[in-house]
Amino acid sequence: MMESFFNVLEDTKEKLGRKLQRKEVDFLQWMYERYQEEEKETCRCLKIENIN
Repeated sequence: MMESFFNVLEDTKEKLGRKLQRKEVDFLQWMYERYQEEEKETCRCLKIENIN
């Protein structure tokens, strides 16, 4: 199951032991959105494979 962005953000802050800089939050959000896009594409491909 996919974690929410808030959970990813909080987990990252905890692991680093500090607040994230704005550019780090922006990058983490970009990575999160990219991951979601790739997951959607993977699901589409699997559906197509199952149809054939």
